[in-house]
Amino acid sequence: MKKILISFLLMAMIAGCVQTPPEAEKPEEAPVVEQPEKPVEQEKPEETKYVKKIDETKDWVYINDIHTSDMDFAYLDMKQTILDSEFTSGNELENWFNTIVTYTPEIQDFTINMDSIDAENINRWIQEQVRSKLADPKSRGEHVFKVKAFENEEILSVLIRSCLFLPGSGWTSDTYIYNFDLFSGKTLTNEELLEKVLLDNLQVKELLKRTFDENYEIACDYPVNLTSCYYWQDFDVNDINYNYIFMVDNQLNILWSCSDEQGYEYYKQFSIK
Repeated sequence: MKKILISFLLMAMIAGCVQTPPEAEKPEEAPVVEQPEKPVEQEKPEETKYVKKIDETKDWVYINDIHTSDMDFAYLDMKQTILDSEFTSGNELENWFNTIVTYTPEIQDFTINMDSIDAENINRWIQEQVRSKLADPKSRGEHVFKVKAFENEEILSVLIRSCLFLPGSGWTSDTYIYNFDLFSGKTLTNEELLEKVLLDNLQVKELLKRTFDENYEIACDYPVNLTSCYYWQDFDVNDINYNYIFMVDNQLNILWSCSDEQGYEYYKQFSIK
């Protein structure tokens, strides 16, 4: 009996010393990392593919050099007479066209910055003009050669004035206007330019006539008698000259030619809206 009791106590002691294995530790859950929302990719505007420039760092038309000369003292009286005969309006571009001579005549050496055959040919002509004017004897007169350029969405309009002041004889002047397609680099005819702005000859004439209807003195607001300017009672849309059309701020412009009693030519500018 004693042995049985001892055995029972030993078993109880052994059972009391056995530790219950701890509950398996659960692995910690990884923290939830919020993924940043991917930005919605916006469609990039289609890049305008203009014709390549000769120098990508410069404007479509840039000045290489300006050759300036002072009028000889003997010319000043005659030159002042010419200056007095010139008139100005509130239109800066008109004044640019109508100013033949200044006290410091300029010959601008410039480049049409476009890598195309048409631009190359005109640039060659520009250089020929500059060289010939610089080589012309000063006794023959004073030359003016200047440029203005207007970049539009599809068209580059380049306006060139070539003038010669002749002491004792007045002056001569020529205007050259080139409209370049900025995508092809080609010069446009007047008809091609009108197609670009979705107009035809008849529509332009009607728009110009409407401009005159709104202000019938618009073409002859100078303080001199410009005999060949437009007068309402003599107006004929068929007489409109389209030699000088160009673009400014994506609007079609027409350069209207007027003459005074001595036959000198002046210009008025009209925007066709």
